[in-house]
Amino acid sequence: MRVRKKTMKKNNIELVNYFLIGISVAMSAISYPFLPDSIPIHWNYNGVVDEYGSKLIVLSVIPIGIFLLYLLLRYVPRIDPRKKNYERFSRTYSWFRVSILMILVVLQGVTILVSFGLTLNMGMIIQIGLGALFIFLGNLMPKIQPTYFVGIRTPWTLANDKVWHRTHQLAGKVWVICGFLMIPLALIPVGFIQFAVLIVLIVVMVLVPTIYSYYIYKKN
Repeated sequence: MRVRKKTMKKNNIELVNYFLIGISVAMSAISYPFLPDSIPIHWNYNGVVDEYGSKLIVLSVIPIGIFLLYLLLRYVPRIDPRKKNYERFSRTYSWFRVSILMILVVLQGVTILVSFGLTLNMGMIIQIGLGALFIFLGNLMPKIQPTYFVGIRTPWTLANDKVWHRTHQLAGKVWVICGFLMIPLALIPVGFIQFAVLIVLIVVMVLVPTIYSYYIYKKN
């Protein structure tokens, strides 16, 4: 009974992925006839569009890219030498995949809105979106089991399961804190400072768990 319940929950989460892919395709198909031939594809750190691309290519590539990423994330566990560990955090991994697809679909929607002429601060939106994503992923981090494709993969976490778990417990806290900092700091009006703050926080999120994993490994 428990196995059946677990399978149903997993299938429900999978339906969320299908829904997100469908939304991505629908947004491109519905907006295509109404958009100009060239639409924004890149913004500088001041949030100003500095590069345009063909709407046919952009609106085709984004849904295809999201679908290919979905396939990659779904089937990569099959080639992982530690694939059995995915079963130990299957629900967490499912939500991890949903969160990645969701942020991409949101960014696609924002890009389409800007293409219609709506004035939006892209830097602020990206930073707030990333902040929310990192808060969510930070809460998932302690549940991730040792694998070669998901998580904080340093030589020291991969060499020792105890180091892996302790590193991910710390990383989860660091990611949540940095995620919460990103959201209010996204309101900084100066584009360059806003961009610099984002980069600094991401560096902290990478370096702290990496250095800690080495420290714990040496300590043991």
